[in-house]
Amino acid sequence: MAGIRLVHVPYRGSAPQFADLLAGHIDVAFATMASAATLIRDGRVRALAVTSPTRSPTFPDVPTVAEAGVKGYSAEVWYGVFSPKGTPPDVVTALHRAIVQASASGAFRDRLAREGVVGGIGSPQDLRAIAEQEVGRWKQVVKDKGIRIE
Repeated sequence: MAGIRLVHVPYRGSAPQFADLLAGHIDVAFATMASAATLIRDGRVRALAVTSPTRSPTFPDVPTVAEAGVKGYSAEVWYGVFSPKGTPPDVVTALHRAIVQASASGAFRDRLAREGVVGGIGSPQDLRAIAEQEVGRWKQVVKDKGIRIE
């Protein structure tokens, strides 16, 4: 969308990615807020923009990519808990109930806030819809941009 070309460098996690960024081996990194928040707070890296459609409450002075000039850009990180196909519905319901209960704890919410994670817990049906939408979206990006996956 910005009309720029970047070279994707695959990393086995954020630790080696940030090690290379801090050492000057790479110029820019896309990362989750959870993996970058401490480095941003410590002033070791500079947040250029957030990829969400709205600013982060953790770093309200950091613009969105859209605000920085790439109109319409939005790419959000989401997490899901999946089970094998065919898992009985009562087991899915019990797992969902346990996840909702655990995520309501103050310690859990405080940790998410410290790491800049914003969001909520949806239903299993919500997760299915998000996953299907995101897979379709990124398949289209790969196709439109002629990205080769090796």
